[in-house]
Amino acid sequence: MAGQTVLQPESSKPIAQLKPASDLFVEADQLLQRMQEVYQAIEQRAYQLFLERGGAIGQDAEDWFRAEAEYLLNLPINLEEEPQRLMVRAELPGFDSTALRLSIEPRRLLINGKMESRLSEAKEETALDETTVKELLCSIDLPCDIEAAQAQATFTNGILEIAIPKIIQTPEPITDHKIE
Repeated sequence: MAGQTVLQPESSKPIAQLKPASDLFVEADQLLQRMQEVYQAIEQRAYQLFLERGGAIGQDAEDWFRAEAEYLLNLPINLEEEPQRLMVRAELPGFDSTALRLSIEPRRLLINGKMESRLSEAKEETALDETTVKELLCSIDLPCDIEAAQAQATFTNGILEIAIPKIIQTPEPITDHKIE
């Protein structure tokens, strides 16, 4: 399938020891570390904005949101619960599969991606060369127990789809006990 990245983790290992079939799935610790790094950078940028405003108190939320907007992308991610699985769909225009990382824990899905765009423009005596880097960091709490090792992800034409099988609890049969 040209232009499509398909992933299916090995199912014989526990979640903590998964060795994914491609580079798309990674250990949760890697993504959590990346999230911490990005939020530290946002914190530093928000502080810079605070200082640029002369240190006036009362606009800390505005500084934080502006710093977040400079670093992070806000893209819609849809989670649907089906009878046998959870389906996660995300439109990620501008991303390629090499810039995406996923991690699935028993009750959480982590998505990380980095997108770089480059603008080059030349006018008479002026040249503009600008690179913008934006990052997607998303932590999705899952509504039920899942089979993380059975998860499959595809990334085609900017659309990320992740199918995560649910753990189906079968009720134990009720047995009649006669009292004598």
